[in-house]
Amino acid sequence: MPSSEGASEEGLIVIRLLDEASTHAKRQWLFPQSHTIQVGRQSENDVVLKHPKVSRRHASIFHDGHGWTCTCFGENGVRIGERKTKHVRLQSGMILEFARQGPKL
Repeated sequence: MPSSEGASEEGLIVIRLLDEASTHAKRQWLFPQSHTIQVGRQSENDVVLKHPKVSRRHASIFHDGHGWTCTCFGENGVRIGERKTKHVRLQSGMILEFARQGPKL
């Protein structure tokens, strides 16, 4: 899943916060597919991204029985490369950018 959801093991997703200057992980989380993962600026989220361009509740990552999906609620969106999206099926190694020049998972 994105490098953001780095590598997916059987029934699990690995989410990595990438260093701004490289592709090295600064932090890593592991979640079971039964868990809906909340991503945003608020401390109540599962993955907290303290960045001014990230919304308090920016996105959800969930497993729908067929694969992992990210749905964005934040105004600044989620970017895959140069493309801004609100909904994306995640692939292993995919990098998501939370707002232009925002944190990358």
